[in-house]
Amino acid sequence: MRKILYFTLILLSLVTTVHAGDKIPVKAIENGTGDITALGRYVAGDTVPIANGGTGAITKFGARVNFELTDKDDLLLQHDGMLPGIQESIGATWTDLGQQGSETQILSLSYLGNGIALAGTALNGKIYRSVDYGATWTDLGQQGSETQILSLSYLGNGIALAGTYPNGKIYRSVDYGATWTDLGQQGSETYIRSLSYLGNGIALAGTYPNGKIYRSVDYGATWTDLGQQGSETQIFSLSYLGNGIALAGTYPNGKIYRSVDYGATWTDLGQQGSETYIFSLSYLGNGIALAGTYPNGKIYRSVDYGATWTDLGQQGSETYIFSLSYLGNGIALAGTALNGKIYRSVDYGATWTDLGQQGSETYIRSLSYLGDGIALAGTYPNGKIYRSRP
Repeated sequence: MRKILYFTLILLSLVTTVHAGDKIPVKAIENGTGDITALGRYVAGDTVPIANGGTGAITKFGARVNFELTDKDDLLLQHDGMLPGIQESIGATWTDLGQQGSETQILSLSYLGNGIALAGTALNGKIYRSVDYGATWTDLGQQGSETQILSLSYLGNGIALAGTYPNGKIYRSVDYGATWTDLGQQGSETYIRSLSYLGNGIALAGTYPNGKIYRSVDYGATWTDLGQQGSETQIFSLSYLGNGIALAGTYPNGKIYRSVDYGATWTDLGQQGSETYIFSLSYLGNGIALAGTYPNGKIYRSVDYGATWTDLGQQGSETYIFSLSYLGNGIALAGTALNGKIYRSVDYGATWTDLGQQGSETYIRSLSYLGDGIALAGTYPNGKIYRSRP
């Protein structure tokens, strides 16, 4: 049982047990009752959003209403979805968590569930791990002699993968990223640029300098070389769209490749405009996918599971769309360079709002969504992690 203490401006107080969907008085706001319906986990001192009087208006903690947990346990409020006022704040504001050790880049981020997140760095090729939804981080140290952790992916059941430079290795963890096993170099590749999980034990890895896709059917334990994709030298990005459909973004010809058989074979969809890099890919559900490019800093959008693409144009004066992430409920984020900005969309990537530069960072290298409204961003040149929560 979880208890809260309820105060109003008129000094009314009571102690009561509260459950998702219960009614509570909201006299400090207006006469009526309020539904506790927000999705999320809240600890002592956190704010609990409520909907008042059935109007849908959202009131967070503030000067007029205050809830405090009477013990140190978590209060878990469960619901089918988020209220509009909470949804609208996801990814909108960001907190600087500071530099991670002496690292200069947070190249990759991944969420493993149960509050566990991973961050891959340069220049020392370290993996950092969080067990509190990205609030604090533990340095797991350098992986072998690698200097960059370029990519991370979660495969479920505690299994995670990390792709490296300069030895083109894949590292594998079976304990939610706590410890790692070196699976060795993939062929003669020096970069494992991208990783993606397609379900049913199937994973993909994209490489440089030979522009190959490697495929695993045993949760990343072993890998098969599918060969170079056309004349491309880098597979910079990978994304899974469901129903066996996967996408790969390339360099130097800025192409998108598409597979409809869980990555076994690939079709060349051609160059996107005059772009030379497809740096990032993300799936938003309902057949909608996004691609981020260089040198013109454009976002491309597909509404037919990546079969065709529409050019949404350059985002401001940015030249790189380094990272993309989907936060649910139509909300997407894009991380840019050279001005280190985060752009945000609330209409499934159709239009975008510039949230501005994050501190003095010039690159938003990575983005990840952890659920419950919590998102992470990794930066360069100061190797910082930024965190957003409603």
